[in-house]
Amino acid sequence: MSNAKVAGDFLYTRDVNGNVEQGHHVDEGDRITVTDISYLKQLVRCTYPTPSGDREAFVKNACIVYDNDHKLKVPYRVVFDINSGAAIGSVQDEYVTILQDLGSKYNVAYDTDKGPNTKSGVIWKWDLPKPQETTQVNPNLVSDALVNFVKSYEGFVDHNYDDGTGVQTIGYGTTDDDKVALGRCTEEQATEWLKQEINNKASRIKADLDSKGVQLKQNEFDALSSFSYNCGVKALLEDSNLYKRICSGVRDESLRENFTAWCNANGKKLQGLLNRRNEECDMFLNADYIRNL
Repeated sequence: MSNAKVAGDFLYTRDVNGNVEQGHHVDEGDRITVTDISYLKQLVRCTYPTPSGDREAFVKNACIVYDNDHKLKVPYRVVFDINSGAAIGSVQDEYVTILQDLGSKYNVAYDTDKGPNTKSGVIWKWDLPKPQETTQVNPNLVSDALVNFVKSYEGFVDHNYDDGTGVQTIGYGTTDDDKVALGRCTEEQATEWLKQEINNKASRIKADLDSKGVQLKQNEFDALSSFSYNCGVKALLEDSNLYKRICSGVRDESLRENFTAWCNANGKKLQGLLNRRNEECDMFLNADYIRNL
């Protein structure tokens, strides 16, 4: 279904690098379906009509009028790349343009320093009515209490460093190569990186829980998100008995053994990791976010 119209001029079609495709263009007045907007190149991926049927191509981000232009007010959402699923930013207290309704998510265009509708991505809806107890109830996926809990464990470092296992790290445990390469960061930057990364991991956990029909309380979901931030999403979803038992319905103290099984680094048991696993278990079972310092 189309979601926009070309108005004011025709547009040459282009390849993914922005090179003009000879003999192809989108005419003024054509209805098109926009699915992605590149912030860096300001290229719009769209489907447009031709005599032989619809065709997909890229056009410059100009002369496009959207059907749902800035009609959805968003309080706060992490924005995820529609292709990779990685967190790419956030929107807060602003109107966005709905490109596609993806069921539990919207594909939206939103404003940046380059102008209106100059970047796109996917946000969770969360505004729709939910059952009383849902897999996740917080629009940021994880709670502020969980962010503060992770901060207290990771600790803030304003420069890149080796975390002791050969992994270059910066801020509050951020290991993204591009951010590490910056060399230094502010506490504000580190907090935003933490929120983006942990919500990115949380979205993958939620998708898997939803596919299995498993519902968790906020504190239970937070505990698994903390575990995945420290140990990795693959470790949780694919390698741990902890996740298998939770998905099978176990919600008792016997889970502590599954949590604390993940306290080794380089073949050695570390007291700090053991403490963290115990406190994640307390969070899961008792909604206890307090560090036992």
